This record gives sequence, structure tokens and C-alpha cells, in this order.
Amino acid sequence: PSVAENQYLSVLRGSESFWITINGGITKVLLERVALYAAAGISIETEYLRYYDRENNVLWVDTYWVQDKTLAYANGSAGLYYMFWQDLGLVAQLGANYKPFGVVAGLSYAW
Repeated sequence: PSVAENQYLSVLRGSESFWITINGGITKVLLERVALYAAAGISIETEYLRYYDRENNVLWVDTYWVQDKTLAYANGSAGLYYMFWQDLGLVAQLGANYKPFGVVAGLSYAW
């Protein structure tokens, strides 16, 4: 039990994480419009806990957030770029991230 639960009699209602990821990578052109990329770096996760303050001991509002732990992970990312509109330099990106795990998708401009 935390200080929020013991001292302020608050009830834990959930948690959420905030991520910052910094990667460096390489790109290999396969065809005129297609390139692969691979990257590695670090991801930093900060977790926040949401408490319900039923007695209004902490604030005048009944819900508040407390920063919990911060962890660092090695990250990897890979995918491909496809230039779908060459005259305008519009590029689509599709790939995957290891930490946080998920799909990477986007549009960009190449000059």
C-alpha cells in the first residue's frame, strides 16, 4: 500500500504509462519506390497511478494522479517506406516497434 492509500485513504482506480523513445537507424533502398529500415534505441516508460480521494483529503477534486516508477528498455523498430506519389514526394511508412510493442504507421514528405 502506498502513502496515498495509507495516509490519505485514497483508492487506486487505475494506471497509465507515458513513453519516450529515441532510436537511430539505417535505411536500405530496395526499389525505386521501396526502402526497408531498421532502428535501435532506448524507450523510457513512466507510469502514473490514478487515485480516488473519497474523503477529499488531498485536493478539492476526487481524482488525482501520482507518478509511480520510471523504467528504461532497449527498443528495436523495423519496417518499410513506400513512395506512393513520387511527383509530390509523399511516402507511406509501415513497421513495428518492440518496446512499446506496436505498429508504426505514418505519412511523410521526401525532398
